[in-house]
Amino acid sequence: MFGKKADQSRAPGGAPISTILGEKTRVQGELEFNGSMRIDGTFDGTLKGEHLIIGNSGVVHGDVRCSNCICHGQIHGQLACDSIQLKHGSYFEGTLLTRELSVDPGSTLNGDIRQHEDEIHLINGEKIEKIGSIEH
Repeated sequence: MFGKKADQSRAPGGAPISTILGEKTRVQGELEFNGSMRIDGTFDGTLKGEHLIIGNSGVVHGDVRCSNCICHGQIHGQLACDSIQLKHGSYFEGTLLTRELSVDPGSTLNGDIRQHEDEIHLINGEKIEKIGSIEH
């Protein structure tokens, strides 16, 4: 009720977003970006870059590789990143490879999740040593 809403117009760290894919825009193919990108439309293909924000209306189908991702919309496919935040109302389906994962209540996460590191970090900062392999 009194909490701050996340500013979807800025990248992590408060930097302005340098590339925007508008709500009624659909792009297919390969796209590589520097800095921050926000997707409010639909992207199908291979996406590589640094900071990725997927807005409420944003949909990504394909292979995504980025430093970090904040998702308010949908991702279908393969995502490899250092950190991902799945915000309330977001949807992820596919394969996820990440070091840090944050899933808000009200988001949907379906698929295969793999972790880069040999330890698991809990929300409160405590660590649990890896007991077994996370490989299948």
